[in-house]
Amino acid sequence: MQHLTAQSRDSLPVSSRKQSAASAASPAASTNVNESRPTQVTWKDFGPTVRQMRTRLRLTQEEFAQLLGYDRIHISRLENNARHPSAVYLRVVALACPLTPVESSLLSAFAQMSKHHCDEWDLG
Repeated sequence: MQHLTAQSRDSLPVSSRKQSAASAASPAASTNVNESRPTQVTWKDFGPTVRQMRTRLRLTQEEFAQLLGYDRIHISRLENNARHPSAVYLRVVALACPLTPVESSLLSAFAQMSKHHCDEWDLG
């Protein structure tokens, strides 16, 4: 698996970067710009958000893990809400992946939740 650089990510077809969110497991993880943004997120929204980002990029867990510099099992545990992300992980994702506005907002909320050790965050 080749690491995606900023330049190679930008060369992905738009359909790869903006895949429909119809298959999203959680309404809060939705990236469909026609849907309203969530007003509050909880940690249970994190796993579906990570999975949605990874599948939108058309990457396997192994490829996504390599892109971010983590083990596949770590990605699996995050996607299944078996663990919470570290602030470092959230920063790595924000820097390594092209994010939709909703994903960016959600990652920011998760970073605030991590920083303040809380279980939910209002986006409004």
